[in-house]
Amino acid sequence: MRWLSRVHEPVLIFTEYRDTLTHLHQALSRTGLPDDAIVELHGGMTRAERQTVESSFVRGPARVLLATDAASEGLNLHQRCRCVINLEIPWSPVRLEQRIGRVDRIGQARRVHALNLVAAGTHEITIVGRVRDRQQRATEALRAVATSDFDTAALILTGAPETQEQASVVFPAPTGRPDLADRTGREAEWITTARRIGTAHIDSSRRPFVAVLTRAPRRLLWVAEVSTCGEDDLPVWTTLIGMDGVASEAARSDIRSLARDLGIHADRMNVGLQRPIVEAIGALKQLVTLNSVRERAICAGIRTRHARIAAELLQPGLFDRRAERRAAAQSSVFEEALAQCQSRIDDLARLAEPQAGPPVIRFAALL
Repeated sequence: MRWLSRVHEPVLIFTEYRDTLTHLHQALSRTGLPDDAIVELHGGMTRAERQTVESSFVRGPARVLLATDAASEGLNLHQRCRCVINLEIPWSPVRLEQRIGRVDRIGQARRVHALNLVAAGTHEITIVGRVRDRQQRATEALRAVATSDFDTAALILTGAPETQEQASVVFPAPTGRPDLADRTGREAEWITTARRIGTAHIDSSRRPFVAVLTRAPRRLLWVAEVSTCGEDDLPVWTTLIGMDGVASEAARSDIRSLARDLGIHADRMNVGLQRPIVEAIGALKQLVTLNSVRERAICAGIRTRHARIAAELLQPGLFDRRAERRAAAQSSVFEEALAQCQSRIDDLARLAEPQAGPPVIRFAALL
């Protein structure tokens, strides 16, 4: 429930049994989710019902898709979803990969997140351990085949017997079982630390990416993105502007002081960017004026040339239409060229008084 409340995007949830699926549906309904936001997909549904559910999740209002392994094959959900939650872990790692493969497919443009929920102190720990062992064994086997010297395809196609060296290849067995509890604890510690860094001092909606290059940073290097818009408020030109700052003594040893410095310098940078923004707008105005003069000169040249050519297009005979067709073709080309020039002039006119949007800090480096 906490995961669904914090991740505001579609989620695919897999269960091993339909009883668990039904119980989960009832629990989600009690949280206040609309009825059309939750859909089910299991083996007891017809093909038409499955297609209806898939359409509701991919293109409709449904946000949560509850499914058993009946949905682990033949569904393409990568355009809508990238989050998979496995509430009950299957015995086979292949089935686990098939579940994640519903969203981790060619065409997926975002990072895929797969969450495996395991009940501590229950039989699920044993299941997860065996699944990890099988995954590790398969990985080692494939790695051994990839690094071996013999060609399996050549042996099958040519029928040549294996040599002693080829027949002696042994796939290594996995060594030990990973400690899931220790790994989970480290991940939780990282998440807790990330939440403590400056959330009260920097607006999370525009918080930049920060790279700390030294243990005791002294300098702050900022890079901000500034977009210039025309009369229709559409960005027409974007540039990056960098500025330099100094980290305080406290920020060199305390992460919270460092986060506070980030917020202070972010406000200072917004003030310091005003002069570069004014200079950038001035340069853009000069460019717009130069292009406007150029386009008007092109229009004048096209009109002069058209008038000169039209004077030469005299009809030689009463029943000869070649000159008339030539004049019509010339007029069509003239009108199209003139329309293109006029369109560019109109676009430049909308940029006569460009306005710069608020700067957005994209990157900061501490060194």
